[in-house]
Amino acid sequence: MTVGEKIRERRLACSLTQTELAGDQMTRNMISEIESGKAMPSLKAAQYLASKLGVSIDYLLTPARSIEEENLALWFPKVEELILAGKYEEAILVAREKLTGVKSDTLAYLLASAHLYAAEACAAGGSVHTAETHLAELETCMKETRFDVSHLQARAILVRALVSDPITPKYALNEDDYRTVSDAATEEELYHYIRDDWEYPYRTEVYAKHMEAKRRMKEYRFQEAISTLESAADARDSGKISVLLLYRIYADLETCYRERKDYENAYRFAAKRNALLSSFRN
Repeated sequence: MTVGEKIRERRLACSLTQTELAGDQMTRNMISEIESGKAMPSLKAAQYLASKLGVSIDYLLTPARSIEEENLALWFPKVEELILAGKYEEAILVAREKLTGVKSDTLAYLLASAHLYAAEACAAGGSVHTAETHLAELETCMKETRFDVSHLQARAILVRALVSDPITPKYALNEDDYRTVSDAATEEELYHYIRDDWEYPYRTEVYAKHMEAKRRMKEYRFQEAISTLESAADARDSGKISVLLLYRIYADLETCYRERKDYENAYRFAAKRNALLSSFRN
């Protein structure tokens, strides 16, 4: 889009005539010449026009800069500032007025947070209908961002229970949904894995196999543990296992083979484990 086309588009969006845009700084004829592409505004004129049209001079003079990018650059910091200040309703209002149609993962995530906190405040104040509206908007915003929103989903389940049944919210709480989402939000599975808790119902197969092998090692069933550990280690080919996790599995395989006095294989996995140390240093 040319400079003239951008000026005309913004002028019409602001419901200004060429004479009104010119004001006492320029002539209507000059505005017409610029909009038709027959003339270019001077730097001083461009600064005046940008100020009058509510955009930056960069927007006017950069053909590739879209109005969506311009609005995001101008208003995103304001929305962020309002959310950090706890002014959720005001942040949502500014975004609705100034950033409608703007596609941004970060903006959608921030607005999801704002709607959630606003819903909590409304629920606490007894404004149930408004809280429900915010919760509906929250769902929309979460779908528009690729960021992890599991912690927002978990919190929303709690707020929704309060809104649905303020007197006895425990009866409105979907505990299965909450546990499923909150586990993902808080990395509870990782917490149990770090604690070597083999009783926890792991969803991640490699965690489940490693903990099963740990249990068998505790019971001195080293050959069975070896079979399970080697099955878990096979996940390295699928890219579904981290270097740190593979390092732990190799360490346990080394221990199992050592306990069985199979020192050749114990040495083999010790070497594999040591080879992974270079990944930790990079």
